Amino acid sequence: MPIRLFALIFLLLGGARANAQIGGRHSFAFLDLPPTAAVSALGGATTAAPHGLGFWQYNPALADSASAGVLSLGYLPWFADIRQLQLGYAQPFKGGYLLGGVQYLSYGQLEGYDPSGAPEGRFSASDWAISGGYTHQFGPFAAGGLLRWASSGIAGYRASALLLDAGGRFRHPQKDLTVAFLIRNLGAGIGRYAEEVTELPLDVQLGVSYKPQFMPFRFYLQAHHLQQPRLTQGSNKEDVALFAKVLRHVSLGTELVLSRQVQLRLGYNYLRRQELKLPEAAGGAGLSAGLSVGGKRFRFDVSRAWYHAVGGRNQLNLALNMNNLL
Repeated sequence: MPIRLFALIFLLLGGARANAQIGGRHSFAFLDLPPTAAVSALGGATTAAPHGLGFWQYNPALADSASAGVLSLGYLPWFADIRQLQLGYAQPFKGGYLLGGVQYLSYGQLEGYDPSGAPEGRFSASDWAISGGYTHQFGPFAAGGLLRWASSGIAGYRASALLLDAGGRFRHPQKDLTVAFLIRNLGAGIGRYAEEVTELPLDVQLGVSYKPQFMPFRFYLQAHHLQQPRLTQGSNKEDVALFAKVLRHVSLGTELVLSRQVQLRLGYNYLRRQELKLPEAAGGAGLSAGLSVGGKRFRFDVSRAWYHAVGGRNQLNLALNMNNLL
């Protein structure tokens, strides 16, 4: 139970990326958790993914024919028995796509105590967000927005926020090249637990993905937190080095395209590795991997991301093409 309580505090105040280290405590940090297994497998470097299936939940501008009519179901067993459920759907509409989704995070039951340490019974805690948006395509360009209402509750107290994800992308007509930008979690808190004002997990990103014509690999590059040049605090040698500062803004991913049905994915998040590694051993912190298998009716994605030297977490997603199932 103490581990679960610690994980709850970590998400409410610190965030999935150790936000306390990148500019102060952020509220609603559960919004930084990867929405799908595909995003997790590539280390989050999916701002400019080549299609929308499994990726528009991260950047709404990516919604396209590949994600049209597809129902996405996701499950993430987080640390300390905390569990995330995800639901998403994209529907073609007037030259674009209507988007909708739900994210729910349950912390289960926790023990409550008064200031003297006497037990007061159990209480529950949960986070959820409901989102809706639209993506419009015009030639090789697309622009999309996702409006999200987020709410966080613990022991009868509740805080809410209204946020917007807005992005744009360009896909080369002949080459397998996508360039995109994204502003995530732009908004304001409607209510809060206490008088202290905490920032939302704003993230401004640029990304590119490219697959050479005769190679089975696709490469992903993302620059994140561009609105915050300094992503570290302190004065050790690494913090002063310009190269280390730049790398903290970079996430990398690669995809081995075995066929249209099967892809293997790898990701590397330098910031996550630096913030969550142990002083004496980094282990696999910051690394991720995944597998995507499917056809016309369904697609199954599984990923494993390492957040700490002691281990990582798996994430599962099932995408059902309702057009072919019904």
